[in-house]
Amino acid sequence: MCSRSSVWIECLPPKEKVAGSNPAESVWGFELRFKLRFRKARNLLILFATYPAESVWGFELRYKLLFNDFRIIYKSGFILLIMRSRAYFLIFLVVISSVGFVFGLDGSDTMTVSANILRSEFIGIEVPDTLYFGDVQTGEKSDTLNLYINNTGNIDITVTPELTNDTEEIFSYLFFQRVQSDTPVQIGSFSVDISKPSSGEKKSQRTYVTLDLREFDGELDDDITNHQANVIFWALPK
Repeated sequence: MCSRSSVWIECLPPKEKVAGSNPAESVWGFELRFKLRFRKARNLLILFATYPAESVWGFELRYKLLFNDFRIIYKSGFILLIMRSRAYFLIFLVVISSVGFVFGLDGSDTMTVSANILRSEFIGIEVPDTLYFGDVQTGEKSDTLNLYINNTGNIDITVTPELTNDTEEIFSYLFFQRVQSDTPVQIGSFSVDISKPSSGEKKSQRTYVTLDLREFDGELDDDITNHQANVIFWALPK
């Protein structure tokens, strides 16, 4: 159906193609009417620019028609936006509800895990801070002393004692035995094996130490009191 004026012809679709006169009946029908009103307002702008008003009355009339159409377009667009927003919101609610329903079908439970975390292999030993032999004369030997070497690591080790000072003369005559029936072995050549602790924090190994100066051939101008030397115990994996 078309309407004709002195300037343009406007064609509208039949009413049965538009879903009723109520904008809420159909989004399609409302959107179609919105587009037609926008087209009419655009044609009024073209008319206003092409044919200047011959009189103040004509100008006012066209101005009112133009303002009225744009006011309707603004309201229609706002309503269309609300309608579409409601539709999107309903779709969003349906999707969220579906996802919640799907996840609600899954079961769950909680388990506590535990373990004893052990250190990796490491070596550790302990020896006494001092060992005192008392008075020892050259050409004689001291009493045999007990020396306890402790394995504080978690692997089997071999321990070798050495003097930190290679030029030391007196304590270079230290002799070690694992058991008293063994032949004494001079420091620097003696080693002892110590197994790892089976229980507790350390494994102790007793050895026997003697300061034997019977083969000492050095000369002493005077007595040496409180003579000391440092012995380092090297521990290596067995």
